[in-house]
Amino acid sequence: MKFVIEYYEIMSDHLLATPEFHHKEIVDAKNDKALDNYIAQQKDFYGNHYVKKANYGFTHISNQGALKVYPYKPPKVKKI
Repeated sequence: MKFVIEYYEIMSDHLLATPEFHHKEIVDAKNDKALDNYIAQQKDFYGNHYVKKANYGFTHISNQGALKVYPYKPPKVKKI
């Protein structure tokens, strides 16, 4: 099954800084456990690992970033 992973990072040193969109990738995982293992190996911009914890609309968080994970939906193409 394919999933989209959107990476959000804190790019400011302000006290009330919120994670900003950084990049996204599409991964093809055999199952949810393989996806969780892949995400656990990823690091944010500052080298912190992501932990599966839903918070503020994100599915995974780290000390300085967050992730949104959702199933991939291919775009609809119209033939004319």
